[in-house]
Amino acid sequence: MALALVTAAILARLLAPADFGLIAMGATVTSFVGLFSGLGLSAAIVQREVIDQDTVERTLAVECGDRCWSLAIAIAAAPTAASLYDEPRLKWIIPALALPLPIAAAGAQHLALLQRGMRWLSVQSIEILSQVAGATAAVALAWKTDLGYWALVIQGWAAVVVTVVMVWILCPWRPSLTQNWGHAAPALRFGLYLTGFNFLNYFHRSFDNVLIGWRWHATELGFYTRAYALFMMPLTAIAWPLSAVVVPAMSRAQGEPARWKRLYLTSLAATVVVTTPFSCLLYLSAEPLVLVVYGAKWEPVVAILQALSVCILVQPIYTSGGWIYASLGTTRRLFWAGIPAALWFCAAFGLGVQYGV
Repeated sequence: MALALVTAAILARLLAPADFGLIAMGATVTSFVGLFSGLGLSAAIVQREVIDQDTVERTLAVECGDRCWSLAIAIAAAPTAASLYDEPRLKWIIPALALPLPIAAAGAQHLALLQRGMRWLSVQSIEILSQVAGATAAVALAWKTDLGYWALVIQGWAAVVVTVVMVWILCPWRPSLTQNWGHAAPALRFGLYLTGFNFLNYFHRSFDNVLIGWRWHATELGFYTRAYALFMMPLTAIAWPLSAVVVPAMSRAQGEPARWKRLYLTSLAATVVVTTPFSCLLYLSAEPLVLVVYGAKWEPVVAILQALSVCILVQPIYTSGGWIYASLGTTRRLFWAGIPAALWFCAAFGLGVQYGV
């Protein structure tokens, strides 16, 4: 979290709000296309009680092919998105943001195997090194060149390349040329329903950016995304890494109900205890935090951050629902449960956008 905070502070002083807004506009397209990249197969590798060479190889093949198609779709969608947002620069930004999708596929199963094996030191080392690489590239380009928002694009490229290289170094698994698809069927079914849920979850995570970018354009969206970035820092630093640990552990315990329940309740309680103080801290210190981290030109972020900080109180409960369905392999139920949630969030965003960011 400290690295992300320092990087955000530096880039906020080197780049304009509109630069972040442009990237957020492009990300609404690439994140939507990315929902279908990999079809949830990495999560299936983590969740399966028993895994074999054939299953991992087939899921890798499907993921690589699917992510290449996702890149092609993003490229094709770029002109339409540029017209919708009335922002011609998106014709180039969107394909550039989507470029890491097929690159990431080369290391997706390796990373899943590291998570499945609970090699958390390796996983966290990869995460930190990739963040350092991305941050270094972005800050250097923003400081020494006039590339502007392209520094944020290249930040993503650098992080993905380092991740792929590191997972191949740290994970000993290597694909072969076998052609047995039978063992991969359960993992494919698991992944398809998880992809369906991710599609619904997109409207929770990104539809707000779509509406704000369409209604108020890049600068206002830039303010919103910087507030959202600060709001997400406690979750990305605490709750999400915990999820990476909890889901494999609960998956291994799915045949022992008492142990499974204990793992869930203990993990949820730990998440609530840690994240609740952050909610209070963000709300009370929003103004000095924004001025210190981002600078005076980002003052509109303060009110947005205060409103978002309250949501941290309920976020652990929402996140933990995914632990239940993923660890038990019941992604079909997760998909159906996501439908009313998506409708609720879309209605709330549509109502809220009438009254400002």
